[in-house]
Amino acid sequence: MKTLLTISLLFLQFTGCLGQQPELDFTQIRLKGLAFNSTRSAIEQAFGQPRSTIEPNYDCGYFSAREQGKKFEQLRYDQVVFIGNPEDGYSIESVVFNDNGTLALQYGKYKLNQHTTWEDFLEIFGQEAQTKQDDSGDGRTRVLLLSRESEDGLMFSFRHGRLYKVAYWSPC
Repeated sequence: MKTLLTISLLFLQFTGCLGQQPELDFTQIRLKGLAFNSTRSAIEQAFGQPRSTIEPNYDCGYFSAREQGKKFEQLRYDQVVFIGNPEDGYSIESVVFNDNGTLALQYGKYKLNQHTTWEDFLEIFGQEAQTKQDDSGDGRTRVLLLSRESEDGLMFSFRHGRLYKVAYWSPC
């Protein structure tokens, strides 16, 4: 009986922790009015022609041509990179915020940009996000938040307590 009680308590504690993990909802993400996944024409309407277009040739992950059996291209702009193809559409791959920029990533009702502090981030995604952080010790902190619907997510990078980059992440 004592063993059953112990196992039950451990199960409840573990499942309680699972319910508290911060998760991303990609449908809540907007950049200049664009959804996280958009068409090339919508991206070019919002950002103009890309500065360059390349095939990234990733070894693994969701945008690996070898793993997925199809080609992908990056649409590169000064602060933003989109990745995808005409058939599947294009996703935000990375956004870099600079001190003078006006670019902001919208997450639901929240605006994420170079003015977003670590404390703001924790208010948006919950204190549990602290358990996901990787602090390099040089004033840089990274936090990976996974999607509710899939195995991919976004890596949020902070420098001296302020957000400076958001990048797409998928497992290899």
